[in-house]
Formats: sequence, structure tokens, C-alpha cells
Amino acid sequence: MEIAYKYGEIKSIIEKYVDELEDDGYNRYLSWDNCQETFASPNPSKLHSLKLAFYLASWGMYRGSSGLLQKNHLIHQFPVDIFYTNEFNSLKCNSIREITKDKIDDVLSLGTKLSDHYKSINFVRGLNTPKPISTTDTLISKIILGTYTCIPAFHIL
Repeated sequence: MEIAYKYGEIKSIIEKYVDELEDDGYNRYLSWDNCQETFASPNPSKLHSLKLAFYLASWGMYRGSSGLLQKNHLIHQFPVDIFYTNEFNSLKCNSIREITKDKIDDVLSLGTKLSDHYKSINFVRGLNTPKPISTTDTLISKIILGTYTCIPAFHIL
């Protein structure tokens, strides 16, 4: 079902969201800002994987059934390492640089590389048989959003 909003309704929703962020310096959505600021640094560190893990947790990626919940923050060192190679430099966005449609294949390639990494890691919860971490479109797009800032987080239905 499609939901149609009028301009005034959309503006009101956005203003409410921004007001809540400005009024609450501890708002969970600010963890994206913290993560992105860390990835703007020219040098990688263990702090990057910690900031990425916390951002993902505050954005709902560490739920009870998630394999990520069974691992520490260093599971995210691989995305940090990729970020600091030259392979996907053209995807790094900031206030003066955005990507264009011709980079879609690169975004998909990065997503596949990240997905393959996480799927290669098994976790065990309780007495269950080890199984790979689930790599949903939502998880992978949130990782790319938190590091490269070149795409929105999304969920394909």
C-alpha cells in the first residue's frame, strides 16, 4: 500500500526528527554521525570497528537472533580494512562529493565482498549447530552507509 504525504506533513515529520536530534545529544541516530566522523579520519584503527559496531547496534542490527550479537566489535575489521584500500575510493562520499549512477556496479561489488566476509563467519548460540552470519540487504547497506556514506540503508521486500 502506497502512503501519500502532503508537503506540509513531510516537512513537519522532518522538523520533528531534527528537533529531537538537536534536543537530545544522546539520540541513537547520532551514532551514525559518530561512525562517519571516525571514517573521515585518514588512518585506520581499532576504534573504527568499535564505532561501526555501535552504530550498527543502535540502528537495530544486533538483535537477539543476530549472529553479530555473538561476536565482538573486531568482526567489523574487514570493512575497515577495505575502506582504507584504494579499491573502492570512488565510493567515498562527503559534503562536496557524491557518487553517480555509473558507480552502481562498484556499490554492488562492495556489497558482495562485505556479504561474503560476514557469511564466512560462523556463530553458535546455545547448543545449536554453528551457522553463518546472515547478511541481509539491510545489514550490508547500513555498513556501506556508515563507512562510505554513498547509499541510504534499505531493505528489499
